[in-house]
Amino acid sequence: MSKTSPDHYKFGKVEVIEITQHLDFLRGNAVKYLCRAGKKSGESALDDLMKAQYYINKAVEKEVCRVALEKAFVSDHSVESKVGKSFPEVRNP
Repeated sequence: MSKTSPDHYKFGKVEVIEITQHLDFLRGNAVKYLCRAGKKSGESALDDLMKAQYYINKAVEKEVCRVALEKAFVSDHSVESKVGKSFPEVRNP
């Protein structure tokens, strides 16, 4: 064990950072706490699972907002219907 590679951040022979570095912040933290649950001295498995749940809930909120915004701004209507006639048409010569 070391300060840069503690045992509680290993999942089998793999360091959790090898997985989480490919994820966004919220998902990476959720994975980190799930993998270390019950392994870190002074932290209960329940504490870590609740931390993971917090980050999962935040990731769900973020995705719900992303989907809602996408639905609000992207539809079957053309761009012209959104911006009106204030932009001149671009035509190929």
